[in-house]
This record gives sequence, C-alpha cells and structure tokens, in this order.
Amino acid sequence: MKPKNNTSAPQARPVSGRPLGSITKTASRYVLPEDRIIKYALQSAARELAPHARVRSCMRVTIPAKDAVEVWYSDHRSTAYYRNLMRCGSIWMCPLCASMITERRRNELEKLLSATETIPIIGDMGVERILTVPRFHQSMGTFTVSHHAGASLGSTLAVLENAYKRMWGGRWAKAWKHDHHVIGTIRALEITHGDNGWHPHIHCLLIRNSANTLSTTFDMSVDLVMRWEDCVSLSGGVADKIHG
Repeated sequence: MKPKNNTSAPQARPVSGRPLGSITKTASRYVLPEDRIIKYALQSAARELAPHARVRSCMRVTIPAKDAVEVWYSDHRSTAYYRNLMRCGSIWMCPLCASMITERRRNELEKLLSATETIPIIGDMGVERILTVPRFHQSMGTFTVSHHAGASLGSTLAVLENAYKRMWGGRWAKAWKHDHHVIGTIRALEITHGDNGWHPHIHCLLIRNSANTLSTTFDMSVDLVMRWEDCVSLSGGVADKIHG
C-alpha cells in the first residue's frame, strides 16, 4: 500500500523497498542522538525487569503480517525512523513510547490552553472594536491521601484511585460541574518517595468556559475538600484539609 499524496503537508518517504502499513500516525519527535541512545538503554533495562510485559517486544518485533523492517526519511523533520515495528504503548514502562505519547499530549494540551475567541464591543455607532480573549479558563487541584512510611505503594495508590473515581462519579459531580461551568478535566498521576514513604498524588486541571473570580475559586475549593474527604473515607483511607 503506497502512501497517499498530500501536497498540503510534507511527506515521509521510504529509504528503500516498498512502503508498508503505518503503526503510528506521525513520526517520532526529533531527539539528539545521545538522548535516543539513553532511551534505548532504559528500555533494555525495563525489558529485563519486566520480561513478560509488552515492552519486551517494543521496537524489536515486526507487526503482524509484515516481514521486513523499513527505514523512512521525513523531509519535514530531516531525520529517519523505523516502520513496521511493534509499539507497546506503555507510558510508564517504555521510555520510547512515553516520549512519543507525552509529546503528542503536550501538543494537544497546548492547543487547548492557547485557544482564543473574539468578542465584539458594541457602541452607539455599531462595532467599535474586537477583543481577543481566552476560549477556556483553568483551575488546578491536587489530591492525595494520608500515608506513612510502612504503607505499600499499591495500597496507598488503590485508595487514591478509588477515591478519585468516586469523586467524579454520580449526581454530585455532574451538578457541581454544571454549577461551576466545568466542561472537562485533565489528570496526571505523580508518585514521589520521602520520609513518610510513597506519596502518590493526582494533579487535576479543571477546564472551564467562564472566568474565575476569588469567590468562585473559594467556593470550588470548599466543595472539593469536603467531597474529597468523604470519598477517601469511603475508600478506606484518611484525608483532611492538611493531608489530602
């Protein structure tokens, strides 16, 4: 199957042989040679630590029905890349897939946060000027649970994930989002380790279609704190205004 011609965007072309099926929609983001070597070294370590995970085949086994690996060259990026190799798609275990996935998500998030809209200012004589304002507004919350040095990461993470799922489920969450004009959320899980053991926490970006004020921000915070304490308690954990 030959790639379709598209004069509106630069095309990648095979270095040799016939082009085969694509396993990703876009070529990987260009990285320095030493960065690429480090990522492959980290992937090798991940394969040894998790020999039964999908990462063992990532970029080392051809995709089904393909019997050859191809090297393609991107005129737009001025770099070559492989095709017909399997991808594990693991953002946690594979540094190669993590780099590609997070870069794509970063581009999507950047487009969302930089979106604008125009508002005409109407005067007595008609339109006087056009204002360009942000299309969406953001608030961010961080959610965690109380933990101690002896607690395992698995048990603490299970409470956190269960409480977070409870918080955004049901009628309360639907009504709360409607009242505060929240049209979507973006979450990111972060795990650190310190004197009190494993510390998993979730950063949540709230996307709103109305601007924040001190009053609305305060109301949102109070509601979420109370809701989070209840959800953590129902999930078998503890959270309060200081630790949670």
